[in-house]
Amino acid sequence: MSKQKIKVNLQVLESEYQLMCEAHERNALIEAADNLNMQLTEMRRNNPRVPIDRLVMMGAIQMAFDLQQERETLTKEVRIVNESAKRLADALDAALAEANTQES
Repeated sequence: MSKQKIKVNLQVLESEYQLMCEAHERNALIEAADNLNMQLTEMRRNNPRVPIDRLVMMGAIQMAFDLQQERETLTKEVRIVNESAKRLADALDAALAEANTQES
């Protein structure tokens, strides 16, 4: 079963782009384009003399950096959760082992 793609029109700065995505991805794609547009608009306001292509590259680098930071944070949080789960499982195993030895 193939997933049907839909066309989504997106506005970023003065340009309109058409991208294809699955219907359930539409809102996320629009939100991503809106976030990019807001970031580039703010960068343009703060740097009015910088050419658009340079602003776009600066925005892309900033977004890549932000994504990398989020991934690192997520990795650390997953590690902490896994360590906590292991400690809890070990404590449960120890408690069950002790309960079994007391029954015997």
